[in-house]
Amino acid sequence: MSTPLISSLPASCDHIVDFDLVTVGGRVLLVGSPDRDRLVCTWDPASDRWTRYELDVPAEEFPHTELTSLGAAVVDGRIVIGGGGDHQGFVLWDPSDAGPEDDSVVDIEELECRSGTSSAAAAGLWTGRPVVVAGGSDGGVLVWDIEEERPLAEFDDLDEELTEFALASVDGRTRVVAAGENSVVLGDLESSEWGERMTVPGGEISCLTAATVHGRPFAVTGASDGTIRVWDLAGCRLLGQPQGHNSEVFGVRIADLDSRPVLISSAHRDPVHLWEFPS
Repeated sequence: MSTPLISSLPASCDHIVDFDLVTVGGRVLLVGSPDRDRLVCTWDPASDRWTRYELDVPAEEFPHTELTSLGAAVVDGRIVIGGGGDHQGFVLWDPSDAGPEDDSVVDIEELECRSGTSSAAAAGLWTGRPVVVAGGSDGGVLVWDIEEERPLAEFDDLDEELTEFALASVDGRTRVVAAGENSVVLGDLESSEWGERMTVPGGEISCLTAATVHGRPFAVTGASDGTIRVWDLAGCRLLGQPQGHNSEVFGVRIADLDSRPVLISSAHRDPVHLWEFPS
């Protein structure tokens, strides 16, 4: 396996669990939680600088925070995070004032998360409409229209349980990228049919992301054995040699840093790694 370009952690923290990436002032920032009560951190990989924020508790009846699954976005110039875990439901925070927000949370009973990471559901646009992709509560995989509150596409289950999801543009069309056990598969939104599975040996896939790099679509998976793999979605093949951690991978993201593509990953009791994107 290759060596990461940077390995980093905030002081007195064993690991970063799930994380997301945002761009503020032209700089890429990692936003993640070290799995400590009421604590979230940002990391500037260009300067290797961590900043810590303390959050308010979400409710009096639950006086702790649990952010094993996390997403972040920049809204009106401010970073907003949302997340939860096995014992805490989804909550939104603005770290600059630390207060939880709940007026934008929508429950979708027809969907269920099949893993504990943020890639258990994917959000994006299809035909100009905001959609969420996740497991269906009655089986299969649903592409859910948020505004009309109905499924736009329904995929059957495969032999492998699909637990991680993303959306990607492949050959000019939006596709569902799904992963589970040791396989990655593309779903055609028009026909609700799965394509040919891409399978590798090793640990079960624990997280997933997808992005376009140099005009080509790629997926990145992390696995329970620490392995990180890059998948060329257009060519349906693995790219380069596997990279990895010494333990289960919690999160993976693709970023553009100083005009070059990189991978960022986190794992159980291991530093955050920044990797060169394989060619």
